Amino acid sequence: MKNTYLGIVVVALATFVGQAALAVESRDLLSIAKSKPQFSTLAKAIEAAGLAGTLQTGKGFTLFAPTNDAFAKLPAADLEMLLKPENKDKLVAVLTHHLVEGRGRTGDELRRKREFRSVQGSAIDMALVRGNLRADGAKVGSEIDASNGTIFSVDSVMLPN
Repeated sequence: MKNTYLGIVVVALATFVGQAALAVESRDLLSIAKSKPQFSTLAKAIEAAGLAGTLQTGKGFTLFAPTNDAFAKLPAADLEMLLKPENKDKLVAVLTHHLVEGRGRTGDELRRKREFRSVQGSAIDMALVRGNLRADGAKVGSEIDASNGTIFSVDSVMLPN
């Protein structure tokens, strides 16, 4: 009887863990950005730029996601200016420079390629500097899988050329 009860508990726990893993994997790029405190400024900027729909339903993107600390490196006046409705085109250009078409990119793939073309249209130069992967000079950090792409944190806001 004891073994039967233990078996039921193990099966129930395995089912719960499996469902939780599926729930995490099915989250889109924007949902993940909104759920991570280090990306709150990015999530706000995405919504101000009107890119929320693209990052929720778009298929196959790699997002180089600036952290709040990355946005804090910008002069406060510049960030304020970008978030104003009348500067939406500039904000869209900056944010889409952080976005690359192509799902499932891995850190290894980023290390092998010298350049990616951003959705904005300009090149994102990749380099290894003292063992650290860099995208347009920004240090590439952790990798997060989403249902519609991959997020790589970056420590600087990358500006289009």
